[in-house]
Amino acid sequence: MNKTGNHTTERQLAIFSRTLAFGLAAVALEAEGLKRTAAFICFSLFCFIWCINQADLRIIPQILKSPRPFNPELGIGDTSVPFVVFAFQRTGSNLLCNILGQHNQIAMHYEIFNDKAIYAHDGVVNTDDAIKRRDSSPSDFLSDMYSIKERAKVLGGGKPHAIGFKVFPEHICRSARSRELFEEILSDTRVRKIILHRRNRLAACVSALRASVTGQYIRKNLDHVRVHLEPEGLQGFIDNYDCYYSYIRERLAGQGGENGCWMQISYEELIEDQKAVAGNVYKFLGGIAPFEPRSGQSGQSQRQTNGNLASAVHNFEQLRYAFSGSDREADFYDS
Repeated sequence: MNKTGNHTTERQLAIFSRTLAFGLAAVALEAEGLKRTAAFICFSLFCFIWCINQADLRIIPQILKSPRPFNPELGIGDTSVPFVVFAFQRTGSNLLCNILGQHNQIAMHYEIFNDKAIYAHDGVVNTDDAIKRRDSSPSDFLSDMYSIKERAKVLGGGKPHAIGFKVFPEHICRSARSRELFEEILSDTRVRKIILHRRNRLAACVSALRASVTGQYIRKNLDHVRVHLEPEGLQGFIDNYDCYYSYIRERLAGQGGENGCWMQISYEELIEDQKAVAGNVYKFLGGIAPFEPRSGQSGQSQRQTNGNLASAVHNFEQLRYAFSGSDREADFYDS
């Protein structure tokens, strides 16, 4: 039905509702005894239902955005500043983690909730027993990952000021226990959150497809790899991408401000000025001292692509035409 038809139907329903209301009121006034009582009950019930239907239900999302009380029993170890990097694949999370992991006051884990292994800052654990223990009690596992004593052993006896890890949407959705844990993490103001995103969603999608096709997610250059994307596939990726970040931001509503517990970083900012971004993160994590790299580590993560998107996608012009006039169009002119 078109918009005009919708408005006509709404007007007709409004007229009918008012007519019915006046009719019930008239019956209630003229009737006597049980009939009058029944008429008043019907009139009251009608008014109640009408008010519910007229209520602006758009306030419900605002209510859901209000900060949730944190669970004081959530184990966050004994570190001064526990933090989480919420990212999507191919948004520069390896680069950010490498930079932060160079600081001698930060113990930076990677994907500790990965399906196949635990990528901690001190190595990779992929035994079935370790993964089963993690999945059977994610909260206890988290507390251990945030433990200063355990992390200090790897940092040469020094005690890290901040301990963090990165997480992708698939880590959150792995199980009911994982979803519950991350709901608590997101609502817990003791845990600092860093939202890392990529402004150009087309670039993120192409990068993810290249990595998936080749199985190469770090170091190896992929400029020679060209991919084909159907408009529906790109739309699906963008919808999932936007939905994930909307979910994170909604859960963090009310935790921002000058002394808030979350911040945002874009991939583009990180590529343009790593030093400035790192300085902002150090400040956010409680005023950590300037960058102090550990010996034997470069702190750099090699970019896998340096070319433009037009040369990376076989049907680039088809996609650009399909998304022309939409809010996605800008992605095709900013690679």
